[in-house]
Amino acid sequence: MAIRKHAGLIATSVVALTALAVGGGAVAQAPHARTTPKPVRTYQDLERETGLKTPAGLAFGRMAVDVAGKDWPDTVSFRCYSNGGHVESGLKAPPATKVFDNVYYLGDADVSSWAIKTSQGIILIDALTTEADAQRLVVDGLRSVGLDARDIRYILVTHEHFDHFGGASLLKRLSGAKIGMSEVAWQGLARQKAKEGSPIPERDLVLEDGAKIMLGDTSVTAVLTPGHTPGTMSFIYPARLNGVEHMAATWGGNGFPSAIKDRFTFLESIEHFAGYTAKAGVDVELSIHGDNDDLIGRLERLRAGKGNSFVAGRERYLRFEEVYRLCSRARMADRGDF
Repeated sequence: MAIRKHAGLIATSVVALTALAVGGGAVAQAPHARTTPKPVRTYQDLERETGLKTPAGLAFGRMAVDVAGKDWPDTVSFRCYSNGGHVESGLKAPPATKVFDNVYYLGDADVSSWAIKTSQGIILIDALTTEADAQRLVVDGLRSVGLDARDIRYILVTHEHFDHFGGASLLKRLSGAKIGMSEVAWQGLARQKAKEGSPIPERDLVLEDGAKIMLGDTSVTAVLTPGHTPGTMSFIYPARLNGVEHMAATWGGNGFPSAIKDRFTFLESIEHFAGYTAKAGVDVELSIHGDNDDLIGRLERLRAGKGNSFVAGRERYLRFEEVYRLCSRARMADRGDF
């Protein structure tokens, strides 16, 4: 299914920018040095941490700060950052962590893998960068929380970058799991060359827009959300806590595209996915990169017994989505895309 076109979204942005962008197009950006993301809580933080410069870009960015409030300052920092994508934090990988009754974190400090336990095995979202990562963080990580990687039945890959599929072949050899991704992602893999320790998995399960992957008592919904890459998919699935079922969403591709047409596609995908998250009543956000949402800090607080801040609630989740919209427009406005 093709992603829906949202002309109204683009038209609204153009109207807003016409009023805001006194002085015209984007100015040239100097490289913005940065190590790990620093939370953006104020307008001053926004200018210092993101490098946004134009009146229109800053206007959208300030709206994102207001919407994020105290809940999503790291998301503003990453999403509104004008000149780059993910950074290597240099932090030690957190231990495998049981985040919900049925959902486990297995990644390192920068790239995530999520295991969903079902009544008939495990569904894994993303497989990390290398087979060594998959062995150390997924296989050994599952063992440390009382699970067995041989019970993995599906490996759902968000997109066609090595840091999300590099370990999939090892896990498939170990478990016999089916590897699922979009048709466009499979085509993208066919054009790539394997890297040392990160083989290209053989073509397997093709996931279509809106597909439901059923395993035992659990259903995962796959949604096409291109933009970061042409084949990006995002996922919605149940996350149970103390007998209460919540619904989690994992956005599949965070890095903002370099091509203008892909940036507009990214905006359209936000709206497309929002339609699915609204229908599902999503109230939990689980990311594939920790710099997007203070993932590592939330895991630390959870392990320290300071509560489960992964349960956002519906209103907070909606504000997370709105930060994605506003910061995407901020970055596009800063480049003169509108």
